[in-house]
Amino acid sequence: MGINDRQLHRFCYRVSSTDKLSQVAQKIIDTIEQPITLQDTMVCIGSSIGISIYPEDGIDSAELLKNSDIAMYSAKQNGRNIYQYFEPSMTEAAAKRLVLEANLKQAVKQKQFINHYQPIVDAHCGKAVGVEMLMRWPTGQGMISPMEFIPLAEDLNLIISMTEIALKTALQDLIVWRGFRNDFYLSINISASHFSKGELVTFITSILKEFDLPTSAIKLEVTESAFITEPERAIDKMNQLKALGIKLSLDDFGTGYSSLSYLRLLPLDVIKIDRSFISNIGENNADEAIIEATISLAQKLGMSCVAEGAETKEQIDFLVSRNCHYIQGYFYSKPLPCKQIISLLKENKLEYISARESL
Repeated sequence: MGINDRQLHRFCYRVSSTDKLSQVAQKIIDTIEQPITLQDTMVCIGSSIGISIYPEDGIDSAELLKNSDIAMYSAKQNGRNIYQYFEPSMTEAAAKRLVLEANLKQAVKQKQFINHYQPIVDAHCGKAVGVEMLMRWPTGQGMISPMEFIPLAEDLNLIISMTEIALKTALQDLIVWRGFRNDFYLSINISASHFSKGELVTFITSILKEFDLPTSAIKLEVTESAFITEPERAIDKMNQLKALGIKLSLDDFGTGYSSLSYLRLLPLDVIKIDRSFISNIGENNADEAIIEATISLAQKLGMSCVAEGAETKEQIDFLVSRNCHYIQGYFYSKPLPCKQIISLLKENKLEYISARESL
């Protein structure tokens, strides 16, 4: 049995049936999932378990460990916090992963990644106020989904260098955009690795100085994973960034375990409401209630909200009527290359303005 999230531990069990082994695996997952308190902060972690069985999946320890590793990575890809028995078909998937790893490393060396940018629109005035930077990987077979290469880049410790290269290009683009709209900003996703391994504060300070941009020109987006493993270190770095005048956003709010407990500790300025809630506006009363509660909570904490994934007028009208007027989604624009953002700013046309009054 293999368990992993950054570190690997292996256990050997002699059991009478696979049902017993499943019970052991689930008990491990349930135990690890239990919240713990570190320095007055509630922390939740998860695990992924891969299982191989002797002699069906291997006749020696090397083969059994290899196959449990393959099953474990399959568990991670299928959502984490689950266990997975090895299946021969997984070997093909593991081989594909090895090819993707090699291609990814080569792509980083050759700087094959490009930036696209999705506008964030103020629905009160119908104008884009900023963009979110999104990395794209073009290949001869088409674009590879970020859902595939971003988690892999994090596993291979490549995400820091990839983000730094992308950010330098993005800031060059931002200088051009701010010539049309001088308060236009760039929002950047920061991974957990930036907090645990990288010199994030030093890098951000130096790159803004290099491009002669104020701290108000960028916003940093973080997810819960950035501060779950080493919360004190992450919070310290966030406070340093906040002291510099950089605004911080909590991304994918409501989809993790510990968001509420961290809101009182983190120096946040913006909460981004996840698209999974936005897509159900008009269809799911529970999701609408969560959106309303999130907006109300943000206001009481002195934060603003950005709604991700809005695709219809009805969704935008609902959000604006609840005092969330910063909108990011395909209704206004898909992610665009730099030249199309320039065209958008040159045209300076009004986008849809919601006439809904706040409730």
